[in-house]
Amino acid sequence: MRVSYFHNRFENLIEFVAKGVLPELGVPVDAANATPFGAYVNSQSYKAQGLELSGEFQPRRDLRVTASYTYLDAVVLESLSSGVLNPAINPAFPDTPIGQYGPLVGGRPFRRPANSGTLSVSYVKGPSQLGMSASFFGKADDSTFLSDEFFGYSMLLPNRDLDAAYQKVDLSAGYRLLPMLRWYISVENLLNQDYVAAAGSPALPIAVRTGVTVLLGGTR
Repeated sequence: MRVSYFHNRFENLIEFVAKGVLPELGVPVDAANATPFGAYVNSQSYKAQGLELSGEFQPRRDLRVTASYTYLDAVVLESLSSGVLNPAINPAFPDTPIGQYGPLVGGRPFRRPANSGTLSVSYVKGPSQLGMSASFFGKADDSTFLSDEFFGYSMLLPNRDLDAAYQKVDLSAGYRLLPMLRWYISVENLLNQDYVAAAGSPALPIAVRTGVTVLLGGTR
């Protein structure tokens, strides 16, 4: 089993900054005013720390089980986007500032769950191979990125935990027909789970792919 701690700081990340804020970054006023709305600049930063745990178990020569878990504590430290300097307020949540296009300072980066993990099982016997993997993701901050018909904020929801937790199971198998020819099949979202990995973007249902691979320039 392996355990590791990480502490990172990411600076000079790209975000869209309104033209009225560009002079604060050293952009000449004339140049800032010449832009229609603003520009993408390197003005965002955040820190991320946490723990990573992983382990591997092989009860038999042809069977292997691996698992991992990550705890992430991430916080936005700096941002000059207009949505951060002037947070949106949905009348239905009058006391909750909302980052419409980016996370607010002090909040978590979008789509970065605090808890995530994987579990996989693989079986290899002669020319046959079978594998199953499961991924688990906890709640994450996000935005609907929506405006109503009057360009208001009634379509926005609070960022906190907007993306629900979900899990996904995939299955794969393969068989070596010839030394250079292998048949494979993969099934994604095996349980046909109805989940949303990012706000407004439903995941695909169960999907099956199959085909053959050809090894050129050698043998296996």
